[in-house]
Amino acid sequence: MKLLKWIGIALGALLGLVVLAALAVVLLVDPNDYRDEIAARVEAATGRPLTIDGDLRLSLFPWIALDVDRVTLGNPPGFEGAPLLRAESARVGMKLLPLLQRRVEVRRIAVTAPEIELVTLADGRDNWSDLGESEDPAPADAGPRVQSLRIAGFDVVRGALTIRDLRENTVTRVRDLAVTTGALGGTEPTRVELAALVDAGEGTAATRLALKADTRLDLPASRVQLSDWTLDGERRPPPA
Repeated sequence: MKLLKWIGIALGALLGLVVLAALAVVLLVDPNDYRDEIAARVEAATGRPLTIDGDLRLSLFPWIALDVDRVTLGNPPGFEGAPLLRAESARVGMKLLPLLQRRVEVRRIAVTAPEIELVTLADGRDNWSDLGESEDPAPADAGPRVQSLRIAGFDVVRGALTIRDLRENTVTRVRDLAVTTGALGGTEPTRVELAALVDAGEGTAATRLALKADTRLDLPASRVQLSDWTLDGERRPPPA
């Protein structure tokens, strides 16, 4: 019994030290001091400049959470105009304790006013297709693998997507985009609701779309399965 008592005291002391260390990180470490290093790492990985004009805010318990304001991801060399991505704010976090069991539990991801500009030049080059590529080979042993991944949900408000193809001189715009989802990563279907206004550029007719569906994601197969879905559309004439 005395041994169990000492083990309990040791575990309690260890947990207390972890909590104190986490508080020290939150109170003494300002993530804004590392914005240049973050930008350099992102540019090295993507080949695109990252600019953070707003604040970075970090919290640890019960979530490891990061908030960022006014972030911009630029274009690769040779592209002019609007950046590839910019957003007014973004928030993401994950639970700390499940990481010890190689489980990733992410809280709701919230993105406000994201604007994405996908451009294909006349010579066929584009500003997005190489984002997932890496010249460095994957290490043979990357350490313990994640056993499960679960995201509490995903919210987008006031989103916009513009697709420009200078070969065909076409534009497709998705405006006033709003997306909300249920939990992602479980075995049950996830409810997804999406609304947007789609047009072919300034002065063209637009279509208001609203989609509601139960969604099952198959990430290894890059497949999305919809069920029990409804899609409503409303055609709007060009502005006078």
